[in-house]
Amino acid sequence: GNVYDAVVAEPLIAKLTPAQKLLADKAYDCEKLRMFLDARGTTPVIPNKCNRLRPFPFRKNAYKHRNKIERMFCRLKDARRIATRY
Repeated sequence: GNVYDAVVAEPLIAKLTPAQKLLADKAYDCEKLRMFLDARGTTPVIPNKCNRLRPFPFRKNAYKHRNKIERMFCRLKDARRIATRY
């Protein structure tokens, strides 16, 4: 079935070395994940959902760089598509 994105994020992130920041979209906006990242010393850069009663602060300027990462993955996918044509 469908699983909420933030539920599987914590076990995946736990296997990695702690980073300074974690850039994620609104799908990962949950208090449990934010507390986990704070305990690791990682600054969560996650925008708040519109229905959040108590919004968390986040750095909008740092979040803007997430777009660069998304575009890089799109370009990698395009290059793979060209490379695997026969």
